[in-house]
Amino acid sequence: MELSPGAFPARYELKEAETNADHADRRLVPVSSCDVLSLLATVHVGRIAYRDRALPGIQVVSHVIDGGDIMIRSHGRPPVVPPTAGNVVLAYEADVVDPETFAGWRVTVTGNAGLICDPGDVARYHRVLPLWPVSSGTGQLIRLHPGLMGGYRFPGRDGA
Repeated sequence: MELSPGAFPARYELKEAETNADHADRRLVPVSSCDVLSLLATVHVGRIAYRDRALPGIQVVSHVIDGGDIMIRSHGRPPVVPPTAGNVVLAYEADVVDPETFAGWRVTVTGNAGLICDPGDVARYHRVLPLWPVSSGTGQLIRLHPGLMGGYRFPGRDGA
């Protein structure tokens, strides 16, 4: 299948790519582990990677930071944490990237996670976590305790 410039909205027309030489001073800037949770606290949506029938699965989910842990509301099926699994290892990623300048950041957290089952905690997180429109009681509340954390800031085209 051949793509033509007319196949995309005007904003995403095919154009000549920038070369590395055009922006040799644009480098990924590592984010410290200390800054990862601070950046995550500025957004409420990310992606969780989990195991789905022995294959990788990814869901867009909502989150809040509480006491150094990431509280996550998944939106439905399949379950991110199998109900009988106890704790599992999950990876969580969130980012903010300007589509015009490519300035922004991306962070990833990997750690142990489990379902939030305490009725008081369930009620509290149902109140504070953003609700997905498709969530009709089929989602899960998950506590992710960070282990490995890292990420990058992306300087924009103007170097900022």
